[in-house]
Amino acid sequence: MERVTFGSLMSNIVVIGLDGEIRTLEQGQLPKPGELIINEVSDTSELVIEQVTPQGSSINVTGDITALIEAIAAGQDPTQLGQEFETAAGEANGSSPQTTGNVARTGTELLASTNFETVGT
Repeated sequence: MERVTFGSLMSNIVVIGLDGEIRTLEQGQLPKPGELIINEVSDTSELVIEQVTPQGSSINVTGDITALIEAIAAGQDPTQLGQEFETAAGEANGSSPQTTGNVARTGTELLASTNFETVGT
């Protein structure tokens, strides 16, 4: 990922795409679902990071990203830290159904039978 000075992008909306590329949105351009929008709160010089949902709304993920960065800075592996850093993947409303029915196997087998009769002439 390239390094960007956020000070030079102050008047623009900065987005981190799903591929990790950092870009600015042109006037009238909308972020895509899943992209991160980076906003600066000018009175406190803090960044606010929001993720765009498929419905077009945004979720504030600043706390999650801050905790992740702090864990990495402390030399910890976020993938080994348990529920605090688990991904949100696999939710019930995702593309992989989580609440499907069960299939019970009885172990019964059945051989197919056919009745092909041929007559020679």
